[in-house]
Amino acid sequence: MGGILKSFILLLISFNLFASPSNDVRDLIEMGELDKALSLTKELPSKTKEDIALRDHLIGSIYFKLGKFQKAEDFFVNASTMSNKEEYYASLAKNYLFLGKISQAKQMANTTLKLNQDTIEAIYVLAKAEVLLGNSDKALNFFAELDKIKKSNEQFNIFYARIYDELGMHVDSVSRLESFILRNPSTPKAHDYLGRLHWFYGDSSQAIEYRTIARNLYLERGRESIAEVITAWLEVHKDLKLEPKKKEIIIQEQDNSETLSTEDSIIDEPKVNDDDSRQTHFIAYEPGVVEPFPVKATDEIYSGSGFIVNNGTQIITNQHVIEGNNTIYVRNGIGELRKATVKKAVKSDDLALLDLERPFNSEYSLDIPNNYKLRIGQKAYVMGFPLADFLGENMPSITEGIISKDVGMLNYPGNFQLTSKLNVGNSGGPIFSDQGDVIGVAVGKIDKALLLENEGLIPEDVNFAIKLKLVNYLTDIGIEIDKNKSTLTAEELYYNKLPSVVMIINVVN
Repeated sequence: MGGILKSFILLLISFNLFASPSNDVRDLIEMGELDKALSLTKELPSKTKEDIALRDHLIGSIYFKLGKFQKAEDFFVNASTMSNKEEYYASLAKNYLFLGKISQAKQMANTTLKLNQDTIEAIYVLAKAEVLLGNSDKALNFFAELDKIKKSNEQFNIFYARIYDELGMHVDSVSRLESFILRNPSTPKAHDYLGRLHWFYGDSSQAIEYRTIARNLYLERGRESIAEVITAWLEVHKDLKLEPKKKEIIIQEQDNSETLSTEDSIIDEPKVNDDDSRQTHFIAYEPGVVEPFPVKATDEIYSGSGFIVNNGTQIITNQHVIEGNNTIYVRNGIGELRKATVKKAVKSDDLALLDLERPFNSEYSLDIPNNYKLRIGQKAYVMGFPLADFLGENMPSITEGIISKDVGMLNYPGNFQLTSKLNVGNSGGPIFSDQGDVIGVAVGKIDKALLLENEGLIPEDVNFAIKLKLVNYLTDIGIEIDKNKSTLTAEELYYNKLPSVVMIINVVN
């Protein structure tokens, strides 16, 4: 009887540890539920020095997620000054990476490891710093050397998989987590991360399966906050078919009757319009070897997005992405690197046109529609490289939404509003219709950090884009588009536009 009682008490203690309010806040921040995270943070005690350090760290983490890295740094520094917890030092190290302060990031990561050599996030920061410096092998060695002694550590395997993914080694990333989960089936975070990996790479069936398991495991541990977020995601995607998708693509050729089947492709066969026997033919591009950005540890860098135009010779982006540049590099979604210079820049419109030192393949060039008429409620897909150091910089992300208003803030006619998610790094990226036409340029969102400070609230889904008429003025490029094209799924759109969307690195000094 005593043994049963002892086990029950230990179980209660375990659940209490899992379900602590601060862990709930961390979970919500990780899942992007920042308004809920802020509300819970305000309810945390602030009596002791440790209480204040914890609250500063959590607020810094919210600012970090908002992309306000300078503001996040203030809170992370405060937290690490009041308490020498390795978690606070590791967060500060990661924040330095996002500010382009690679040397400081490495120094702080090493300081963290002196406090606790098992701090996985600090190991990740050191590895990621080497990735940014073009030393991929060295980055992988950080994890390979620890693999034998940390093979059963959930966080270690997640970060190991993440480094693989950021290096474009998708198969290794997935394999790492699948092997870990087979050995350790009761690991909710690993299941959730694997599910999100599958979702990003277009395998909705596996994504739903692994995230469902993750949700159930979190519920078993009393982690209701994070389970609710996953449940909401599953509810949105419950109607997706769970059977494997047909792996067939139609390659664009003069002879439209030729088809190619391949085990490597994950693009469905294009649909036929009900009123037109013509099919939409497109190429499903696959990522290749990723060329590293040639930046040094001492470089101050900023990143953004853009897209290829004018037969592969130029790039369109935002003016603020390339402001104060010394050197500009662009790399497309299949890993090809080029150097660029500014051709034109209009600060009032926040647009810039870049000339490439060496053209991309002309097939990657996107057409700019002339006099495009936006429709409120139409689908809008944003592609770009948001939060590249956090989400990965080798391949772009895609988010889906609708056009919610055909004017910008204060009814400015040069912008429009959309619900597709934008984050730091999306600036300058293309916005597509569901027919694959460029319909705008991502520019920004409501300043959540400012409203957080002044109003204590975080608005959602208020994002802005630049209308094409301003792009037409800047570039003198504009064509009449075919309005009768077939619609594309998000998956088809993503893999078709992969080589056309670029990440931009602006080296300031």
